[in-house]
Amino acid sequence: MSSNGEIVLPQGHSGRRERLPVPQPEKSDVNFWTYLKKCIGKELSKITMPVQWNEPVSLLQRLSEYMNYAYLLSTAAQVDQIETRMSFIATFAVSSLAANFKRMGKPFNPLLGETYELQLKDFRFFTEQVCHHPPVSAFYADSPEGHFKFHGSVKPQTKFWGKSLEFQPIGVCSVELPKRDEVYTWNNVNCVIHNILVGSLWMEQVGVMDIVNQTSNHRVLLSFKAGGWFSGGDDLHFVEGFLIDEKKTKLRFFYGRWTSYFCSVDIPSLEEFLNASVDKVKPDASNMPKHAPIDLCAIPNSKVLWQVEPRPEDSKAYYNFSQFTMGLNELLPKMENNLCRTDSRLRPDIRALENGELDQAAEEKDRLEIKQREYRKQFKGKKESEWWTPIWSSIAMSEEGDHHKVHFNEESEEHTNEIRIEFKGEGDKQGIVISLGFLQIFHKYEIIIDLPREKIPDTGNLVQKHTEPPNINCRLVQFEDKDDKTVGIHLHFFAHKDKICQETIVLTDGAKNVPLNVKAKVLGKGKGTGALRNGIKCIEILKDPNESENDTDWDGF
Repeated sequence: MSSNGEIVLPQGHSGRRERLPVPQPEKSDVNFWTYLKKCIGKELSKITMPVQWNEPVSLLQRLSEYMNYAYLLSTAAQVDQIETRMSFIATFAVSSLAANFKRMGKPFNPLLGETYELQLKDFRFFTEQVCHHPPVSAFYADSPEGHFKFHGSVKPQTKFWGKSLEFQPIGVCSVELPKRDEVYTWNNVNCVIHNILVGSLWMEQVGVMDIVNQTSNHRVLLSFKAGGWFSGGDDLHFVEGFLIDEKKTKLRFFYGRWTSYFCSVDIPSLEEFLNASVDKVKPDASNMPKHAPIDLCAIPNSKVLWQVEPRPEDSKAYYNFSQFTMGLNELLPKMENNLCRTDSRLRPDIRALENGELDQAAEEKDRLEIKQREYRKQFKGKKESEWWTPIWSSIAMSEEGDHHKVHFNEESEEHTNEIRIEFKGEGDKQGIVISLGFLQIFHKYEIIIDLPREKIPDTGNLVQKHTEPPNINCRLVQFEDKDDKTVGIHLHFFAHKDKICQETIVLTDGAKNVPLNVKAKVLGKGKGTGALRNGIKCIEILKDPNESENDTDWDGF
């Protein structure tokens, strides 16, 4: 993750760019049928596709679009009624699909070890390509207030059926509400693009989304209606279903379109609107009494849970990107030196396509795919797990064996925004443990922490006690009297080796000694860095004494 806490990462909301550098280029003449007829019924993620079919984002960046309406998760965490929490979680799951509307381009396949991170004021999001065969992308997000954790994995499968493309995002999404001690899970539905060869392209999301509160066994089952044969029909994009409790009693009805709005209403109001009972209707509403799609708030007493944000007026000229998506690949001045070198923004093929340079994009895409295949040859005959370990997550098959389960280590130093301070012992045996989290090798950091005055000696005579051997990683810089109860301590930390670093600074006033045990996990080059905790700032990038200016242990992109 980024190595400088002062760098604000790209975001798609107001204040960031509103369009890409150039409009989507005209596609060169390609005999698509000659190419596609070789792909019928095959898994397209294993096949090299022409760059003309791509849009200038990686699949990892596209996963971050889950968070376009992250406020729905924070809202869910702050309401007391379980029915309302379920409603907002279901709304988030539906809203996360809205960015797909009219997006006919294919995102770039991530390379093994590729990462992407996005930090906004209301969430931080990180995703990593943890497996290449089969391709699996893991993601993790949380809020700075601790309202939610959102994580999961996607094993994408894309198949061409002659007239349509079907995208199957296999995997489980999970939301945790820590203050409620609740966990919600669901699987995404499939996306189908029609008229690949002849006619106007159109898309639909189809299937049943089953959103489960694993704590209370409440469920929301939503049917994404399939359209007709020609451009979808009336049911195109329509979604409806019920919230049920652990006894399968229907509590609320949901309806809307995943492209534009989502509403809920009580059961009596629904039955009055339909002039029919829904007692025998299935929870996924698949056998509802025949009715036309229901417009926004058409049922009396409905509540609007979500409406889509309007797209930029010229969105069609820019791959039909939403305002949020426009900023995902933005590379601000000085950002390149502070991003993890595996970040999707640094891929030259995606950057070339964004700049309208089709030939260069195609060349770079081929170069990277060949480079990845050549790298794998040395491990021929070995399982991928024998020679590759994800940096940020662990991965295993589900108990059912039908999908991958990705676990972001909750014990990891990464999962907090604050420096951890623990007070050990009493009296002469008193000590203070300071955990800094992840840092990056060959960087110098400034550390500012606040300690209670009662835990340290008199600052008027306080100094760092000389020890043998001397400290090489950590130095005391100064003290700051903040108020009657708090003392600020300024440290400098030098990350020289990629390892778990522990170093003790002894504070003394001549009579009393207090050891500060400073700990950090220093990651090597190409291994990324953690999002810096509050109170930590990178102040210098140090020269690697073992490499020349042109050498690196990560070939990158």
